[in-house]
Amino acid sequence: MKPAMKWVANKMPKGDASSQMALMAPGGIEKARAFHRSFPRYRPTPLLALPNLAAELGVKNIFVKDESFRFGLNAFKVLGGS
Repeated sequence: MKPAMKWVANKMPKGDASSQMALMAPGGIEKARAFHRSFPRYRPTPLLALPNLAAELGVKNIFVKDESFRFGLNAFKVLGGS
């Protein structure tokens, strides 16, 4: 039997994101990429396939980002602070 998929509605009030949108403009995104790529230990995050889980859930593929060894910190979301 396949597990039931659970959904949760985001009930947070919508805010004014216009002040944040400049960060998502192409120039801002490339600036952030260049900054992170300048780190000596930067490497692209590997994607790992989970074929058994995909088969169990009846989907073609499932991939997860393995950020467990990012910059040798053994931490998830290490780039968020920068």
